[in-house]
Amino acid sequence: NIVGGGSRNRLLNQFTANACKRPVLAGPVEATVLGNVLVQARACGELGSLADIRRVARASSEVEEIPPAHDSSWSEAQHRFGEMSFKRRITEPA
Repeated sequence: NIVGGGSRNRLLNQFTANACKRPVLAGPVEATVLGNVLVQARACGELGSLADIRRVARASSEVEEIPPAHDSSWSEAQHRFGEMSFKRRITEPA
């Protein structure tokens, strides 16, 4: 999940989904405010449980699911990074 203002960045969301090879849920944009209001509602007795808070949060928010794109460039970059990390460990003085 990507929440807050960063969830508006479509490129970040897509790159995250691609790199993780998993769908990304983007939103809610105003996660901090929403969480604050819901916790206050719980404290005042307006919401009875964590399940209620989650139900209201889902109903009050727009969340977009971004599927990973099938792109080999992330796997190639991961492989290159692994090779660089391995070589660095071998060549660093003890």
